[in-house]
Amino acid sequence: MKSNVIHRFLLIEPRSPAEHVFSRARIPRLGTILMGTMLRNQGYEARVIIEETSGPVTNADLGWADLVGISSITSTIPRAFALGDQAKDLGKKVVFGGPHVTFLPDEALAHGDFVVRGEGEETLPELLDTLQSQKALKDISGLSYWEEGKTNHNPDRPLLENLNTLPIPDFSLIKGWDPHQSVVPVATSRGCPFACKFCSVVTMFGRGYRFRSNDLIMEEVRANAGEADHLFFCDDNFAANPTRAKDLLRRMKEDNFRTSWSTQVRAESAFDTEFLELLRETNCWGVYIGFESASDQILKAYRKKQDQAAMARAISAFHRHGIHIHGMFMVGADEDTPETIRETIRFSIKNRVDSAQFMMLTPLPGTETFAALERENRILTRNWELYDGSHVVHRPRLMTEEELQKAAYQALLSFYSYKAILKRLIKLDIYYSYLRFYGRRLLKRAKDRMENHRRWLSDNFLDQVQKQFGPVWKFRGVRRVALIPGNATEAYQKFIAGFLTRLGVEVIQGSDRSEFLQPLKEKVDLVVVPFLNYLQEEKKRFSPAWEQLITSIKEKLPDGLIPIKLPIDLNKDSLYRSCVNFGLLFSDNTNKIRRAYRKTWRKFSPQLKPELIRL
Repeated sequence: MKSNVIHRFLLIEPRSPAEHVFSRARIPRLGTILMGTMLRNQGYEARVIIEETSGPVTNADLGWADLVGISSITSTIPRAFALGDQAKDLGKKVVFGGPHVTFLPDEALAHGDFVVRGEGEETLPELLDTLQSQKALKDISGLSYWEEGKTNHNPDRPLLENLNTLPIPDFSLIKGWDPHQSVVPVATSRGCPFACKFCSVVTMFGRGYRFRSNDLIMEEVRANAGEADHLFFCDDNFAANPTRAKDLLRRMKEDNFRTSWSTQVRAESAFDTEFLELLRETNCWGVYIGFESASDQILKAYRKKQDQAAMARAISAFHRHGIHIHGMFMVGADEDTPETIRETIRFSIKNRVDSAQFMMLTPLPGTETFAALERENRILTRNWELYDGSHVVHRPRLMTEEELQKAAYQALLSFYSYKAILKRLIKLDIYYSYLRFYGRRLLKRAKDRMENHRRWLSDNFLDQVQKQFGPVWKFRGVRRVALIPGNATEAYQKFIAGFLTRLGVEVIQGSDRSEFLQPLKEKVDLVVVPFLNYLQEEKKRFSPAWEQLITSIKEKLPDGLIPIKLPIDLNKDSLYRSCVNFGLLFSDNTNKIRRAYRKTWRKFSPQLKPELIRL
């Protein structure tokens, strides 16, 4: 036993803020279990609480420990911080780990004493040894900590080179663990060579693959999966090395492995017939595939290196071998519209994907998406509980936030429809009939929560419009508008005039000359001056000239008429969003505004410069 500085270590995985698609499966993440096993093997008393299966952490649980470790993803971080505060109130030392705090360690240090950044298998034991011996913390790579009232961040620790040094996780350390009613995860590798913009796997675990030996994996499977209800290989891509994956499956076949299992793969793994046959022969129930979208344009933007045709062929190949498919789709890309989301829904239904999730593009800390959206000031909130894939938390380009929220919810309603449930029942597919019914029930229970968020998005959007133009109610009676070119080309001028006309507004196009402006008092209710920002540099260059133009127009207008500036930012936003912003001055019906925009776009788009419009 170690010295009496630290004897007992409690590791916690906080619960999710709300029900989600995997709530019934309750698959524990391996990090806390693996760390608990390592510490137990080093002579510490270790306990693990997975709140999804163990129940809520109590004061008695925290009181037992000398040191409390909390591992969290972004959506569970508010709960993690609450637990950290609770443990601190009881006088406990608290260490945080996991992807969220790896990228935002200062945030976590407000609720604890230490942050283990990145992979913790070497950093955490070194921290404990240092605390026991009361040595300096500055030499521990990958550690963030408090010292003399300031936060310190030691250099990053290199990735663990040899995964074979890791022990077999001991699930008996989990409070209330029952292997007969649980899904047991097994990790055979870490890392990913791909570069999907929305994913933090590369920044957390590296671009290259690192593998555990198949000998150790088989030992782990025999130790932990034999009595389990289900085995889940939790690699990001189980078939990353096809030769190695097939060797492992042959060993499972030789072992007469009978527990049902599933894993995550990329679509192209379906084109290896031997791999598919081995899946079937080893009792593979299904695979999880990140299809993301049915739009080839969006797939290219995501850098998925796959297309719709290949995805459809992959689904067919898996189904021919009796392998079920859980499709993972993502909505809210910069190129997404309600139409592309409906296209993705049609793809999932037409190709008979067995179960699916339609998650919101979520800018998780550590991802390229987060960095880009934060740089462009397009992140709406840092209420991390909303970063669960079910809530819009960023400003999309070609939709309003409310439209995206409604489109994602409608996607789920369409996939988990009563018609789809009935079709499965007719085919006597009891399991997936129940699964779709369960999905429908989840949607029903989430309806109020989603509606509250939709209203928040709508109110927030309207607030932004009113910050730009003032109270919208002042304009609702306006039906006659004079349109002054500003820096808009003739094509854009015609587009804006056409859009307003479809909203029921009478438009007079003119110039900033006195002879046109002076008689406007009796002709119009509002004067509008559009200004296009193509690039950030151009915005800086034209802003002074624009202000001078507005001042000049004000001086020439008769009393009672004030020019309204209409900014159209083609650098950070889109023509559509700018039109919605402005359209809300004349109508509170966003569907009407979208229809007006689409009809106008179809008429005038050949005249506009496509390279400047994100459509």
